[in-house]
Amino acid sequence: MQAIDNRHPQLRGFRAGDVFRTSLGDVTRQFSKLPRAMFNVGRSMAKRWTELALSDVLWEVAETLPAGLYNSSSLECYVRDMLEQEPRTNQFNELAQELYIVATELDSGKRAVFGPGDGVTISQAVAASSAVPILYRPVRVGDSDYVDGGLHGAASLDLAIEAGAKLVVCVNPMAPLDASRTHAGEQFIRKHGLQAVINQSVRTLMHSTIRYHIKNLRAKYPDVDIILIQPHWGDYRMFSFNPMHYCNRLTVAEHGFESVTVGLTENFDYFDNVLSRHNIRFTKNLVVEELDEIRSSGEDPDVVERILARPEPGPTLASSLDHLEWSLRRLDATVSAD
Repeated sequence: MQAIDNRHPQLRGFRAGDVFRTSLGDVTRQFSKLPRAMFNVGRSMAKRWTELALSDVLWEVAETLPAGLYNSSSLECYVRDMLEQEPRTNQFNELAQELYIVATELDSGKRAVFGPGDGVTISQAVAASSAVPILYRPVRVGDSDYVDGGLHGAASLDLAIEAGAKLVVCVNPMAPLDASRTHAGEQFIRKHGLQAVINQSVRTLMHSTIRYHIKNLRAKYPDVDIILIQPHWGDYRMFSFNPMHYCNRLTVAEHGFESVTVGLTENFDYFDNVLSRHNIRFTKNLVVEELDEIRSSGEDPDVVERILARPEPGPTLASSLDHLEWSLRRLDATVSAD
């Protein structure tokens, strides 16, 4: 949170230029093709103007546009600068835990997995994986161009499972809004225009892809627990946020933390049951206390930041009682199973 809000004592602040930098040279080179494209459009109109649609004109003009609005090199630079500061590392094989980053190879359409032994740095993999088509130019790594890994599936949970994970947590911030429950018959999405329609369409596509992916994995790996965390169906505030809007970054992070916390408390029994199978203690009291602290402060950014940065609490009477209760629940579940 401190890095997002530019207040971290050690890390350089995250600036808009680190993610939104346009390559003027590429734009100039591509627009130099515009006269020829317009000539082709004019020639087509002269030959068959009755058959020419607006989409045909736009398609011809699209060839003059650059491969992306922004250049990912600034993001790669920022991540590299942060990771190469001691004691961090920019190398996959120097990490204490395994890390895999997914991208899509542009020329083949195949999934690319960056990890230990590839000779690719973490910052290069991050830039490649973050290159959302149209918004960002493809990222050149070695002899190949790469774009957003989400094109090959909204999630790559199978990689974690194949690496030996028995508990996988998937966070999907792009869930669709179900306006039919609260605005039935009002054409709620449609009346908000093209932006809302595109937003809902992208969210629906990602949501359905992830759910289908998880359904298949649960059938294939019945011994693996998969937890999906995503916005509530009626979370209009999260729906209204533009995920690429730099000014919203802190607000989105705060709202995401609060909404997930509410979801954890509302579905405590489910999460407690799943996490207990992996010897992970889930304390409801602490979650509720932190949520109350945030709400009573009026969602003060300093309070949210302090809670997110708070270390694991030491043993207290309350935590000891919580641990005892958790142990008794596990014992009861084990006895019942036998």
